Amino acid sequence: MTIEEQSSMPIEENLSIAGFWKRLLALFVDSLLLGLVGLILGLFFADYFSSIGGWGRAVGFAIAWPYLGIMNSRMCGGQTIGKRLLKLRVVSIDGAKLSIDKSLLRAAVFCLPVFLNGAAFSAEILQSWFVYVLTIVVFGFGLSTVYLYIFNRKTRQSLHDLVVGSIVVKTVNSPESVSMVPPWRGHYVVTTLILVASAIGPYFVLKLVDTEPFTGLLPLQKTLASEPGVTSANVGSGSTIFKSTNAAAQTREYLSANVITANKNADFDAMANHLAGIILAEYPASSGKDIISVAIAHGYDIGIASAWRSRNFAFSPSDWRKRIALQPSPTLPSGAVAVESAH
Repeated sequence: MTIEEQSSMPIEENLSIAGFWKRLLALFVDSLLLGLVGLILGLFFADYFSSIGGWGRAVGFAIAWPYLGIMNSRMCGGQTIGKRLLKLRVVSIDGAKLSIDKSLLRAAVFCLPVFLNGAAFSAEILQSWFVYVLTIVVFGFGLSTVYLYIFNRKTRQSLHDLVVGSIVVKTVNSPESVSMVPPWRGHYVVTTLILVASAIGPYFVLKLVDTEPFTGLLPLQKTLASEPGVTSANVGSGSTIFKSTNAAAQTREYLSANVITANKNADFDAMANHLAGIILAEYPASSGKDIISVAIAHGYDIGIASAWRSRNFAFSPSDWRKRIALQPSPTLPSGAVAVESAH
């Protein structure tokens, strides 16, 4: 039986399709509850979460996926806590509650784009065929879910609903009893285009990565990532327009390095100097930049909760050399910027 055939079947007369805002509010409540669980775990396992870096999002997935999968199944009446408060329920097209396997599949289609986005993958993996799978799941599934959630007004079925043949309905009597009609065919066309675009997108990205300056920055990125205490590093370059009240607009070339450290007691000043020294030594083109920015962060992100302490240093190459020469008691050069933030 196709999805379209299923969608023509009536559901129980005392149920009507859940609206956009109620579903969004129910999701918000569930997100708050999952976030609270994440914050509590962070109180006890913050050091471990920070040590695993981007893979911490797998922890959040391991909590959110079974929560949504089990609670939305027949085992819990098709209701998460958020849906119960908003008087909503997940059912199949014929009105029956979902089996546990279908509900877990539904939850996986919804959760995977959320938790894979930001997960840690090496440069080698991101330059292999796996990047095609990753972009289909993250961008294809993710954008399709958002698109259908907003624009499929007939049935309010999103991608994870269409995959398993489910629908979210109200649990209270409504004067607007409904019989399911197929979603507008155009939604299937748009969803297909999103999935196809996400599948071919990496081809052009990989072509771009094979050109300068990306190829020249990859060895530097690997070098920084291999430094003791560094769990991940990203390097980029570009230009920005700077304009002051007393001077004409100027274009400034910059090189940026974003580093995450697992050492909560790290001396960010000394670490920034050390990393900037590596950049100047390993990437000679950095000497021609107007600004070299080194951002260092310590913390964790498990998808359902995060906590970070970060600091950003942005100096010219000459000021970096002065700063490095003054170690172990660096003095900030005139005009340099050092911004510390915590969240």
